[in-house]
Amino acid sequence: MDSILAVGYALLDKGLVPDYVLRPTIRALCRQRLREIDMGSFEANYAAKMKWIEDVRARSKIAELTEKANSQHYEVSTPFMLSCMGPYAKYSCCLYPTGQETLEEAEILMMESYCEKAQLKDGWGSLSLFLAQKYPHSRITGLSNSSTQKAHIDGAAKVRGLTNLEVSNPSCSWYISGEHYARTSEDWLRRQDANATVGLSELEKDAVAKGLDKEEGRKAFYRFRVFYIAVAEFFGLHDGQDPQLVKVAQNRADQSNITGCSMKDMPWDVLTEIFKFAHPLDLLSLSRTSKALRGFLMSRKSAFVWKAARERESAAQVARERVSDRKIPECPPELSEAQYAVLLFTSECTVCGEPGVPGTMWELLARYCPECKERDLVSIEQIRAVKTLVWDVIGYSKPIFLHGQTFFGGVWLYDESGVFPRHKIREFGKSYVACRTPDEKDKLLEGLHAQHVRLSNLGIRLRGWGTSEDERRRQEIDVIKKKRAEQIIERLREAGWGEELDKMSPRRMSALRRLGIVDKGVPLTDERWEGIRDALMQHMEFVQACRLNREWQAVVLERLRWLQEIVADDTSITSARRDSTDYGMGGDLRVEFSDVAMFPELRTLLEAPAAEEIKKEDLAERCIRCLPVLKDKWMRQREAYFNDLVRQAPRATPLPDGLVASLAIVTFTCKRCTCPWIRWPDVSNHHCGRMEPYYRGDKDDTSSYTEVLTLFCREKHLTLPWHFDPEYEVEFASEATEGVIRLCGYDPLRTSYKEMQDCGVRLYCKTCAVSFDGCLEVYDWQNARIPLWWYPLNVLKGTFAGGDHGTAFIAANAAETVEVATAFSIIARDSTEYDSRQRCADQPAGG
Repeated sequence: MDSILAVGYALLDKGLVPDYVLRPTIRALCRQRLREIDMGSFEANYAAKMKWIEDVRARSKIAELTEKANSQHYEVSTPFMLSCMGPYAKYSCCLYPTGQETLEEAEILMMESYCEKAQLKDGWGSLSLFLAQKYPHSRITGLSNSSTQKAHIDGAAKVRGLTNLEVSNPSCSWYISGEHYARTSEDWLRRQDANATVGLSELEKDAVAKGLDKEEGRKAFYRFRVFYIAVAEFFGLHDGQDPQLVKVAQNRADQSNITGCSMKDMPWDVLTEIFKFAHPLDLLSLSRTSKALRGFLMSRKSAFVWKAARERESAAQVARERVSDRKIPECPPELSEAQYAVLLFTSECTVCGEPGVPGTMWELLARYCPECKERDLVSIEQIRAVKTLVWDVIGYSKPIFLHGQTFFGGVWLYDESGVFPRHKIREFGKSYVACRTPDEKDKLLEGLHAQHVRLSNLGIRLRGWGTSEDERRRQEIDVIKKKRAEQIIERLREAGWGEELDKMSPRRMSALRRLGIVDKGVPLTDERWEGIRDALMQHMEFVQACRLNREWQAVVLERLRWLQEIVADDTSITSARRDSTDYGMGGDLRVEFSDVAMFPELRTLLEAPAAEEIKKEDLAERCIRCLPVLKDKWMRQREAYFNDLVRQAPRATPLPDGLVASLAIVTFTCKRCTCPWIRWPDVSNHHCGRMEPYYRGDKDDTSSYTEVLTLFCREKHLTLPWHFDPEYEVEFASEATEGVIRLCGYDPLRTSYKEMQDCGVRLYCKTCAVSFDGCLEVYDWQNARIPLWWYPLNVLKGTFAGGDHGTAFIAANAAETVEVATAFSIIARDSTEYDSRQRCADQPAGG
């Protein structure tokens, strides 16, 4: 029954229940309440009444729940209340001796009666102002439990120049026939309806002023109508003469006369009239609350209720969209009105009732979950198998079976790949086999074809309506989502996150609105807010941390720009990214800008918190004071690291002291990228030790100084900061190479790679060097150990430029060299004239 009440009150709040339905309902509830409190006899009723009076006298206070009375009747918009009452704004029972009085006359008559009886009763200040004005030399005390009423009375007294009026204490009471109060309430109702535009506007503004939605103001308007009708009907029972209905002036009836009563005994004809104004979804919900309601609503006799509800919703949709073809088609004979409502207004599986099933097969008038679809539908191939068995159907050109829809690429397609209800196929097979004559078969097929055409057309209309309805629902959900997001943001401000919200970028604000706990089509309530509050607090803490990190990043990037400007003139610091082709070629050992930025003495300034004030002058002063020492220290550290790697490598002949990593016989192979023959000092800047070449960092996720420095170097096209030392394998040159170095006149254990590159010695093979077309092939120190047939001949015609190189000779210590070395002779020492594998022009063979 609570569901029935919920639906009923929802309809009342929207003003959808007409008075001719509402008044009988209220009268039925009133009679039901009287039956509940009837003790069976006058004596018993009188005893119960006296007991109630004694219980009231024993209370610490007579008026209970005054805060609810204030919120429902008193703490509302004053202009609205004044639009309902008479010119004296008397918000209590008026007097109608003849029953022909106007509201203004009834107000005056009742106040005159007050004066005669000397009993003070006050509402919106009518009597107080009347008495203060009539008896200017008396001290008038008014009565009200409402702050807005008191403000109104005080203001009215000031306007009229009345100084003998004070509003404070409760009034006395006396008994009066209920018929007067019924007439008073009817007059209030007529004035409310006459001033409906003004009243609605005032209540909407009042709701907004209290931080509520405008819809709450509209609800209050219709609730006042129900209240006035309830008062009129309740106190008008039996012409207001029933002893149970004698009015106590200070205890007015309120909406609890309706809400406190059960509807289980309400007549079905009254319920039927109410149900006609409900939404079909509400009727479905009601039908699932009790067996009695289910039996009533699911009965064929109640089809007119569903039809009225559907037609009302259809008319509302047409009015909203102003498109006549969006009207909901009539219920097909294959479905009941309740089944039709399920198909139209829910997402439930037609077979098992599972909710949330996407897509509707309108031509089949059904919606299937995956399990039911697998069990109850058949494919087109199975249909063709039936046609094969019943061969006469093959020649029938008109369609007889309804195609279902297939979900493909995000849309529902209507094509031959569809599915068909299994039971329909079975029924067709039985019916077709049962046909005894061709005419019977043709009649069956024509009937199926007519049904196919009818349902196909209906499906097209329903699909158009469904698309429009889905769009309307989506728009409604979007409105709810937007309002929910705004309410959440407002609550976050109340929780102290206002400054953070104001500093949010549009992207961050959009991300907040897209959070799963925010972007929901469900109105926000206090209970739901408590359920998501902690998660939102954590999110806001994360947002704040990201903002502070971005601010710190901006400060660090500015400081790095300062450092780049400071060291720009230092030639010992590389200020541009080194070309990858330079690696392995034995270049100079130079400090990269990123290495300077990683020096601890400078890094402490560069990565200091944003709140700490660091000036460019401070950074420049520290660079001048520390940078030369730091660069030298850095170079010594790199030399020591690679020297240790070389000395730890196994070797038969011990190495001398000094920088052994630079020896011509030493190369390095990176174990990470397998790059071979890396020379010193390029190995100290090998790319594997820098950051990953394809690293892409999100600035919001960049929290370390090294990551910020990496972003800066990428933007400025600088070498990335050193990340770690990859593992290297040290390789020593062969004995043959050492022999070639000795043949050139150098000690392989003390000669660096750079020295050998600059020595300029060229050699030719005494065994195979044969003059060809006046040319002789020669080698530098690295290629002399490579067999000649590994390389193609590179002929250079002409003569050597400068110098006398006409005599080829063997080194003096050739006898002490290894076999490969003794096979070569030195022919020149001028490195400026030759390149590897050149041929020396016009040289005699074997000279």
